[in-house]
Amino acid sequence: MISQQKPQRSIQLKSRLLPGMVLILLGLQMFFPFKGWAILLTGFGGLWLLSYLWARSLLKGLQIERELRFGWKQVGDRLREHIILENDGWAPSLWVEIDDHSTMDTYDISSVTDVRAYRQRNWHTQGFCDTRGLYTLGPVTLRAQDPFGVYEVTVDYTNSANMMVAPPVIALPEIEIASGGRVGEGRSSNKGIEQTISTVGVREYVPGDSLRFLHWPTVARMGKMYVHLFDNEPSSDWWVLLDMDATAHIGEGARSTVEHGVILAASLANRGLQAGKHVGLISYGDDLIWHPPDFGDGHLWTILRSLAAIHPGGPSLDQILLRLRTSLDQNTSLVIITANVSPEWISALDLLKRSGIIPTVLIFDPVSFGGTEPVEPFRKRLRKLGITHYTISADLLDEPKKRPQGLRWLIEQTRLRDQYVDKWAARWQKIRQLLRTWVLIFIFFYLMANLLGAAVRGLETDLIWYLIGGSALTSWLLARSPLPGWLAAIISGLLGGILTILRVGNLGFPLLNASKQAFVLLGQALANAFRQADPVDFSVLQLQWAEIWQNLSGLATRIWEWFLALLRGQPYYDPVSITVLWGLLIWATVAWAIWYIFRHEKPFQAFVPAISLVAIALALGGQNNYDLAFLFGATVALMAFVNHDAHERRWVHARLSFTETIRTRVFVIAGLVTVVLIVFSLVMPAISLDYLSDLAHRLLGTQASNPEFAESLGIHNQGGTQEADILDLRGEGGLPNQHLIGSNTQKLSEQVVMVVRVDASQSGIPADQLAEVLSPLYLRSLVYDRYIGTGWASRDTEIVDYVSGNLIPTAEQNARLIRQDVQFVDDVGNFLYTLGTPLSTNRDFRVAWRIQSDSSQVYDLFGATVAGDSYRADSLVQIHSIDELRTAGQNYPGWMVTRYMSLPASVPENVLTLARDLTAIETNPYDRAVAIESYLRQYPYTLNVSIGPAGIDITEYFLFSLRKGYCDYYATAMVVLARAAGMPARYVIGYIGEHYDAEREAYVITADEAHAWAEIYFPGYGWIQFEPTAGRPAIERPPEALPELPADLELDFGPLVPEPRFSFENWLLLLGIALALFILTVVLVWILSDLWLARQPIDRQLPRLYRRLYRYERRLRLPSEDGETPYEFAALLQSYLQQLSSGSYWSEWLQSGLPLIQQISDAYVYATYNPASRRDMDAKELFNSYRQLRPRLGLLWFLGWVYKYWFLRAIFWREAPLLIHFSPEKE
Repeated sequence: MISQQKPQRSIQLKSRLLPGMVLILLGLQMFFPFKGWAILLTGFGGLWLLSYLWARSLLKGLQIERELRFGWKQVGDRLREHIILENDGWAPSLWVEIDDHSTMDTYDISSVTDVRAYRQRNWHTQGFCDTRGLYTLGPVTLRAQDPFGVYEVTVDYTNSANMMVAPPVIALPEIEIASGGRVGEGRSSNKGIEQTISTVGVREYVPGDSLRFLHWPTVARMGKMYVHLFDNEPSSDWWVLLDMDATAHIGEGARSTVEHGVILAASLANRGLQAGKHVGLISYGDDLIWHPPDFGDGHLWTILRSLAAIHPGGPSLDQILLRLRTSLDQNTSLVIITANVSPEWISALDLLKRSGIIPTVLIFDPVSFGGTEPVEPFRKRLRKLGITHYTISADLLDEPKKRPQGLRWLIEQTRLRDQYVDKWAARWQKIRQLLRTWVLIFIFFYLMANLLGAAVRGLETDLIWYLIGGSALTSWLLARSPLPGWLAAIISGLLGGILTILRVGNLGFPLLNASKQAFVLLGQALANAFRQADPVDFSVLQLQWAEIWQNLSGLATRIWEWFLALLRGQPYYDPVSITVLWGLLIWATVAWAIWYIFRHEKPFQAFVPAISLVAIALALGGQNNYDLAFLFGATVALMAFVNHDAHERRWVHARLSFTETIRTRVFVIAGLVTVVLIVFSLVMPAISLDYLSDLAHRLLGTQASNPEFAESLGIHNQGGTQEADILDLRGEGGLPNQHLIGSNTQKLSEQVVMVVRVDASQSGIPADQLAEVLSPLYLRSLVYDRYIGTGWASRDTEIVDYVSGNLIPTAEQNARLIRQDVQFVDDVGNFLYTLGTPLSTNRDFRVAWRIQSDSSQVYDLFGATVAGDSYRADSLVQIHSIDELRTAGQNYPGWMVTRYMSLPASVPENVLTLARDLTAIETNPYDRAVAIESYLRQYPYTLNVSIGPAGIDITEYFLFSLRKGYCDYYATAMVVLARAAGMPARYVIGYIGEHYDAEREAYVITADEAHAWAEIYFPGYGWIQFEPTAGRPAIERPPEALPELPADLELDFGPLVPEPRFSFENWLLLLGIALALFILTVVLVWILSDLWLARQPIDRQLPRLYRRLYRYERRLRLPSEDGETPYEFAALLQSYLQQLSSGSYWSEWLQSGLPLIQQISDAYVYATYNPASRRDMDAKELFNSYRQLRPRLGLLWFLGWVYKYWFLRAIFWREAPLLIHFSPEKE
């Protein structure tokens, strides 16, 4: 068993975005309470908590043991280990990645498996030892994650065991080793110290002979150097010399001369020892190997151990032979194993032979190993010298009887993890992963489309899916391409902007037609040029492109004006700008999501922008939609599935074995946990955070939402309003003139209801223009503000009684004073009919005011009744030129946006789309209103219509089904379309006076002139009537502005309640809250980061501490150099601190940081270049040193910034220092 040491355990947060999002959601729920925040907070908070607890269980519970019976093997042997993986925690490990760092190429236990809670899994691994060497088994690293990949657990076992794989010993062919003694004699026994050796003669001195063997009498006589020639007893020693000169060997792997040489050396040593010889080994690879002759199994394993680790790289063979002349005894058998066939070492071999060494040469045939140099010339030289030699070819060891243990040891063994993988199965698995991912993405975007379609007015589902589909396809293709992220973002952004503008502005078909026309004309031009015919007329094409450019410019201008108004704090609702904005946001969030899923495989980071977009839209609209929980569920499911698919791809790439059951178990458990989290996110918000929210708002004195801002973004405000009675008349809802359906027009035209005489003497209107600007008369009675789908109703009203002569409060501006006398002929319900807004009457009257439900007390006239059969009334009429109305702008009061731009969520999408399409290219509200009016006047007028089916939207029924109607239909359609186009509009009923009786100097009003029309609000000019009904003449407006009112005309325009003005206070407060929340988040993240770093082990903590310290080089603008060492950086920082702090009021405190800099730098250097020293370091002490140093460096940065301004130096220094650029010398 491999000795066990205490493992190093660590846990790592893979996504820092999750805690940050939870903190942000908590702040939003406290200060801006919303059910959606609570759903997401409990969902993501529960995910974070569950993932952490799961990972903590795995961190403490996972452990592994490996048992190995022996510490050595031979090539061809089977290695077998027993592995025990245990989980002592409560959470199951859905997968455990075992990463074996063993140095053995052909064997490791790396794999992926799973282990249940409080269980263990044990198995045996085995493999073939096909490569000699000295190896280590271990260390081992265990990796595991929670089901969603939020945390990763690492358990490092640093201990390891040594393993030797010795070369194989084979049965050699008949190789006779030249004997070093007489036949039949064995190795002589050791001579005693008293025994003498007889000299049988002398011979000439050969360089290398020992000087102690000089025969001095012969030297004196001959004048040359001679040495003794002894009568030695024959020796039975074998010396095996393995040539490891890298330049001589050829071949690769098992079929190389190196491996054949090692096997021959091992086999010869074994053969000699079995024959009773004393065998030695000489070789020179990386180091010198010298094993003197000895015997026994222990000596054999000593030789095999050396041969197991040997590698080519030693000196040449001739150098080794020259050194052996003085090291080997005479008559010693020397077996030389070499692949060197060059003649360079023959002379050294001859010299060795003449020294009394008996060589036997085993020479490899280079040609059989893939070389080109023949071996035969070299053999001739050996034969000439009379040296015993054998030629070894590459196929010598391929004979079955020569293979070790009958195994195919020369054929590379198949690794345990190199299993055959069916290509079709692998492809099908990739397809299944891709389909599964896209299905979950579709579910997420389906929920997102429905939620945004319900929250944002005018954002129809078709448009949303158009943007989602285009962005998803584009981003997927870009993610699969090799393009960098910044370039892909530019391409996607440009394409998204173009497609959005074309779709919203209805420029697609004109652009397509113009492009087709351009290609046709270009072809004709080329053909005419070839035939030398008349040039092609491009004027039509120029007109088409000019119109497209004009429409595009108008659309851009409209969007820009809306954006500037938003920045000025004067938001208004513009459906085209809103649709473009939301279209770009949808495109961007989808592109981000697809890119992060398929390029980075991070689904949580991918869907955070999309979830935020939907949640903000719902929050601004006040819609408590529980589908957010399912949106969260789709995100969590994708986190689990995409994360596991990424791991599987990595395992396949790393050739790690794993089973299909792991995938199934991960998906099942992740699915169950996802369901639990969804239920948790739906149930827990019932435990409300209202107390904290109320406390926050009491402290801040703020409200939770801004309806004006929400409306300016096109978001429905679903706050309920109570439907109220309106003068106990006409308040139930419906179409007020519905009684006219099917009536006899001729009979109605003969029924006079009233006579009206108009006095415009105080209006300031020139007499010659009076008839033109006032005719026909639009006598207003009731004004409806609330569209209910099947007709009109009014919000709450308050009835106020006025005595004759009293002025009605009004907010009208730039209006004309008109006096009218009205005589009723028939009963019309005692309603007050006036041109424009009534101001006062000569009789007592009652007024129904719409009062807003909040505290702003903004009143709005619904209608009035007057007693008697006749009355005289003063009123204010808005008469303005086209140019004035075009320049009115869109700075609408907030209460008007809320009241007169709201539409129920039930309005069909095709109605909203029609409104946007009709007004997309118009740059101002007046032209948009005219575009809608002109479109509706194309519908034929008739009273012979049927009432729409129950429950159907009356506007959709009129526009797309009925396609004809009377005034109620036209007016309703125009008001709805105008509101959908971003203009405050209201539905007005009364009578229209077209017949002027010159004798009576009055207008005669008949029953068939009961009418309904639309009025649209223009800032600074008030409510302007529009005539969408095809059966009535269009309203003619003055071509130029009318003269200003006389200065002496006194009118009481005092409002009942001062008109609310838009204020930046809410914006400033919101900005302050956001800034405070941001600062709080930064501080919390900073504190949590410090707490996390303080708990890290020294090997993880120290590099991060040093990187934090090193960032100050850039912040302080120190003169850094490439290749700067830690000590050079420390010296540079210390010098800068010492200089800049000198003379300052904090000099002593700042300079106390000098040893702290040195301490951290020393620790980093020691830990980097001597890892063993980390055990002696105190992580807590180092982190405390850094915390003490950080505020000093912060003050140092501030002083460096102040130092740049000479007039500030006297404030922070007693005597300002002179900074000298310091660059430490490199040693």
